[in-house]
Amino acid sequence: MGASPGPLGTARCQYHLRQCFLNIDVTAVTRPEVMIGNATERFDSNLKLTDPKAREMVARLIQALITLAGKMR
Repeated sequence: MGASPGPLGTARCQYHLRQCFLNIDVTAVTRPEVMIGNATERFDSNLKLTDPKAREMVARLIQALITLAGKMR
């Protein structure tokens, strides 16, 4: 998950990090991809994420992490 002021929302960084993870055999949550572009427009002055679609994607990512953690017990 990442956010940036640019339109791609950390896409390049996330893809590069995945390549690194594959090389060292790290298990990672890869879906859904959360890349929040134009972040300055999607957070309020208290740094609360205000974009409904982005909030939904973050919630789905957290649920995927919980599911993965449960499987790895």
